[in-house]
Amino acid sequence: MRIDSSNATLDQDLRSLVRFVREHQPLCVITGAGCSTDSGIFDYRDAEGNWKRPQPVLLDDFLKSVNARRRYWARSMLGWRLFSKATPNIAHIALKRLEEQGFVGSVITQNVDDLHEASGQRTIIPLHGSLRTVTCVSCQTQVRREEIQQRLELTNPQFVAAAVMPDAGGEGHYSIEVDESFVVPHCEVCRGVLKPDVVFFGANISSEVKRNANEAVRQAKGVLVVGSSLMVYSSFRLVKLAHAQGIPIAILGYGVTRGDELASLTIRGEITSTFEELIKRLKV
Repeated sequence: MRIDSSNATLDQDLRSLVRFVREHQPLCVITGAGCSTDSGIFDYRDAEGNWKRPQPVLLDDFLKSVNARRRYWARSMLGWRLFSKATPNIAHIALKRLEEQGFVGSVITQNVDDLHEASGQRTIIPLHGSLRTVTCVSCQTQVRREEIQQRLELTNPQFVAAAVMPDAGGEGHYSIEVDESFVVPHCEVCRGVLKPDVVFFGANISSEVKRNANEAVRQAKGVLVVGSSLMVYSSFRLVKLAHAQGIPIAILGYGVTRGDELASLTIRGEITSTFEELIKRLKV
């Protein structure tokens, strides 16, 4: 059954979702950037799955090019104040409550914002790591991202002063060009390259994370995708795994996804309001 909010009522969407959650518990929930947009964290793709912001820096470029690291840290410094203040929204809180009542068995997230953890969710598999810490690729010294922010702002005052946050599209920018004068942070122990503890585009998730995610899908009675276009293969392959195992799939989000043809239920709609109504109807 395929439901689109352009030709079906909100009530029909919600009744279908309530039925799916009740009939396929425990669910494995796969979340993407759309789950965190109402916390003030911007997503990456439009309703058609296309990039709507500059593409992220690739891992090889980050490791090999100081210019790539300069671009990365300049953008990161600009967005950190907003990112670091984000708190869980209704969707995160609802998923935690659904877990407590046995409807959700696990959450696999593409997000690196730790908002599921902050909501109190217990069984979480972070596919792409966490942006809250940074590690030296040479000596493995780990530091808090907040500490790196302090260093970035101290060594780049001209860029702090030139920051414009945000513009009409929700994107920050600098009023001056990011050039060689931007100081990239380095490891204070060995002066090595510091990398955020996230899986960059062009990198692979660890074998342990992959095993844990596979097992979470196999143990589920149903898979619910929330706020992900599934354009990243690390999440799309989990939907393919569920489909191959005969596990029903539902998708909730704003636009088309790579997994639509594999889903038995797709709902195009606003995520937080849908979850708010869902937990009311499930009485959790």
